[in-house]
Amino acid sequence: MSTSTITPRIFRPVLAGSLAVALSFGLSCSKTPGEPPKAEQAKKAGPATVELDAGQMKAAGIKVVTVARTLPLREVGLTGAAAYDETRTARISSRISGRVVELLKDFGSSVRRGDAVCVLDSPELGEAQSEYLSRLAEYRVVKQSAERARRLVEAKAISQGEFLEREGALRRAEATLAFAENRLHLFDMGEKDIRRLGESLREDASLHGVVSPELTVRSPMAGTVTRIEVSRGEVVDRLQTLVVVSDLTSLWAWLDVYEKDLAGIRKGQKVTIVAEALPAETFEGTIDFIGEVEPQTRAARVRVRLANPGERLLPGMFVRATVAVPAAREALVVPREAVQDVEGRSVVFREIGPGRFEPVPITVSGAFGGQLEIAEGLDEGDRIAARGAFTLKGELLKDELGEEE
Repeated sequence: MSTSTITPRIFRPVLAGSLAVALSFGLSCSKTPGEPPKAEQAKKAGPATVELDAGQMKAAGIKVVTVARTLPLREVGLTGAAAYDETRTARISSRISGRVVELLKDFGSSVRRGDAVCVLDSPELGEAQSEYLSRLAEYRVVKQSAERARRLVEAKAISQGEFLEREGALRRAEATLAFAENRLHLFDMGEKDIRRLGESLREDASLHGVVSPELTVRSPMAGTVTRIEVSRGEVVDRLQTLVVVSDLTSLWAWLDVYEKDLAGIRKGQKVTIVAEALPAETFEGTIDFIGEVEPQTRAARVRVRLANPGERLLPGMFVRATVAVPAAREALVVPREAVQDVEGRSVVFREIGPGRFEPVPITVSGAFGGQLEIAEGLDEGDRIAARGAFTLKGELLKDELGEEE
C-alpha cells in the first residue's frame, strides 16, 4: 500500500495541508521552530506515493500507457436524417398491366424472398398462356411425327428428304415454343408455374379452365412492407409500383457537413448517431459516400450506413451525429479518464516503479473528445495510469486520512 511519513501537524482534517505537501513539486522547506523532526523528513522525502501489488493492480483494472505526442481527435457534431437503404429496398411492380384482385400483405408485414404480396388479373397474361399451350400442343405433335420419321428412314420406308423436312418442322416448333415460354417469363411467371401449366395440357382436356389470367406478384427480397401503392380493384400499368419492401435492419443517414469541416471527413470513418426520438440509444455507422458541396448552403451531403438490428430507428427521423476527426497539430495528450481532481488540482498518476505511482499535478490546455492536451507536468515518454486512476486517487486519500488520524 502507499507510504507517507508526513506528520499529523501537516495533514489537517480538511486535507488541504496534506495535498499541498503531497503535490508540491518535491520542493523542500526549512525547519520551522518547534516543528517535530519527522515533519522535516517528510518534506525532504517529496510527494506521496501509492503502491499496489500485482493482485491489486489486476483487481483495480489499472492500465498503464506511455505519454506521446500525436494528432489528437476532435469531435465534430453533425445533423441529418435517417433514410431507407436503397440497396436493400425493393419497389415491386409487374411487367404486365392488369387489375389488382387481392392484396396479400399489409403495412408492417414481414416477408421472405419469394413470398406473394398481391394478385393481378391480366387478359394479356391469359392470351400469352393460351399461345404457350397452343405452341406446346403443336410441338408435341411435330415431335411425334419426327420420331416416327426417324424410325421409318432407318427402315428405308421413307426418303431422306422427307425425314429432313420433318426434322426441320420439329426445330421450328421448338423455337416457337421457346419464344412463347420466354414471353411468360417476361410476364413474371415462375418456372414452376409454367411447368404446372404445361402439365395441365392433356389430349382429352380443353384449354378452358387451364388458362388463368391471374398473376401472383412475389417479393424479390426479405424485409418489411413499408408502403402499399395500390388498392384492390385498381387497374395498374406495367412497371407501376405496387408494394415497397425494405430491410429495416440496415438504414442510411444523410448528414450535412459544412465546408470548413470537410477536410477531416473520410470514407470509412466511424460515426455515432443519436435520434431525437430515441435519446437513450446510440447507433454506430460508417461513412461510405461524400457528396458535392451545395452552392447555397456550402455543405456536402455525407451518407452513413447504419446497423439497425432492433429496427428502432425509423426512416425520416432527425438525427445528430458525432465523428472524430484529426486535429490540425500534434499535442501531448492523455486519456480523459487518467486525469483526476484532487483538492482542486488536476492530477495524473505517474508510474515510478512496478506497482508504484506518484500523483503529478498537470495543466490541461485543451480537450479532444476522450483526450486532454497537457501543457505542463508531463513529458513525452512518461508512463501513467490511463485506466484505474480513480482507484489510485482513493488509495492516496485513504492513506492520508489514515495518517492524519
